[in-house]
Amino acid sequence: MRNDRSTITMYPLVWHWAGRALIYLILLLVPAFAIQWLVEQLPKNAQSTTAIVANVVALPLIYMAIYLGLRKIGARSQKFIYFVILLFIALGYAEGKRAFTTGQFQSWAGLVMSIFYVGAFSWIAFRGAKANRNDTIAAYDAAREEQISIQAEAILRAQQLQQQRTARGK
Repeated sequence: MRNDRSTITMYPLVWHWAGRALIYLILLLVPAFAIQWLVEQLPKNAQSTTAIVANVVALPLIYMAIYLGLRKIGARSQKFIYFVILLFIALGYAEGKRAFTTGQFQSWAGLVMSIFYVGAFSWIAFRGAKANRNDTIAAYDAAREEQISIQAEAILRAQQLQQQRTARGK
């Protein structure tokens, strides 16, 4: 279980959290910068349409793939999905501010999409937290069953030894 405090670390715990935050930040920013770089490599007349499609479709799919990949390798990865939610909240705030000041259709569409993605990734985070809780309960139950099995075997072995002693004594 994750709350096991028996591990001794030779570095401050803050470094551990800072390292994880840095990894998650890299996992968030590298796809965004890669998509931006790829869009800039295209001809000028295709950049705006491709940028919209890339940011509205490809980027959230990449974040979802990263999240699923992290879960597949055994990371609980809830913090990553929370960072994704914070990213879309920040993008939604920026788009909302721009929409209310300029009234551009693109800003309003960006605000709506940000709200949609915050809701979608929040649902994914809820499902992931529920799965983590179920995994923890299952691991606890399995460990408990193993301890019960060990104790039952010990009781049976003690009874066998007792029976052997009484059979020898008669």
